Amino acid sequence: MAKNPDKKSIGRWSYCKPFLLWVNRDQHIAWARKIVANIDSIPSRNHRQMAFLEEPDAETGAVFIKVNHKDRKSCFPKTGNIIDTIRESRAYLEFSKKNIPAPGLLFYAIEPFSLNGRGILARQKVDGQTSYEIAKTAETSEAQLNALRKALSALAHIHRAGYSHGDASLYNFLEQNGRLSTIDLSRTKKMTPASQSRDTIRMLSHAFAIEGNHATTEELIRVYKEQNFLPESRETLLKEAERLSFRYSKLSRWTAPEDRTITIRDP
Repeated sequence: MAKNPDKKSIGRWSYCKPFLLWVNRDQHIAWARKIVANIDSIPSRNHRQMAFLEEPDAETGAVFIKVNHKDRKSCFPKTGNIIDTIRESRAYLEFSKKNIPAPGLLFYAIEPFSLNGRGILARQKVDGQTSYEIAKTAETSEAQLNALRKALSALAHIHRAGYSHGDASLYNFLEQNGRLSTIDLSRTKKMTPASQSRDTIRMLSHAFAIEGNHATTEELIRVYKEQNFLPESRETLLKEAERLSFRYSKLSRWTAPEDRTITIRDP
């Protein structure tokens, strides 16, 4: 994986009409402004704009970009997705400071003075498989269990650092060259006992939907407990994991961009 740009973080705000733009490193300013100025060329898929972009430099590597649009059902349509973008961007920066494996943030931009209320986030691309894909396609039960163990261990690491993921599932952990990275941090916040419990139960229920037995769930609880205290009793975690596993047993909610790199050209 490319080096994390946050290690040499400078951080600078600028204005790229109609967006306020924050760029992590000075040498990426011109590149980021070109992306923001041509944001309408980012392809849309399932009502989301997402794409892999050409790299701004050899050190950074390939880039993933996501554009959040306003939720028309929201009571605050101008700010809902702006808040998501800011929260996710700051979470990537905080995870970098805490040495929690996650892609490096390159820039984010918000459109605060428009009815569109868009938010743009660009981070390093993790070119790997999700923990769900690895566990689901594993050829042996031991390989499947190892993939689930890694995911629970990564979640425990996040909790130990004082954060809750907010959308903890096997879809949001990507493995590249044996290293597991956390993505989709738009709901990440400081951890509370309630959010720790929700995170842990969600992950266990997702694992239960794949494996479908209590022995595996008990093993995953043991893995989590080795790194952090349990948010609930073992019995409660087992019961809730089984009860909620139906949510993941039929259809994946995970949406990925097209597996190709696009080029943003000057107008």
